Amino acid sequence: MRTFAIVVLLALLLSYSFGFIAAEGFDIGINVDDHTLTPFESVVGVTLAGVIMAVVGFVIALSVVGAIVLAIGAVMVGLLVAGLSVFWPMLLLLAIIVWLVKRKGPAHS
Repeated sequence: MRTFAIVVLLALLLSYSFGFIAAEGFDIGINVDDHTLTPFESVVGVTLAGVIMAVVGFVIALSVVGAIVLAIGAVMVGLLVAGLSVFWPMLLLLAIIVWLVKRKGPAHS
């Protein structure tokens, strides 16, 4: 937990520093309703926009992967059903033969 707190503090410090450098050094500012945001507010806004885009991308990727997995599963089930429907007479005959052989058992003297 201590390491996590240090990482969060370092991330905030770096974010604020880079935001300050961008705002002051390159004269970049974000204006909302004729109000210029501070470097920290600008970095937080850009970070939130990035997080939202990452979450949306993650959801899209999961939905695509989910659709692919569902399609592969449907194909596998379809092949299984097709295979059973084609070979069911042979499987039934094999089951009857196995049942008859197991039922007979060893000969007693």
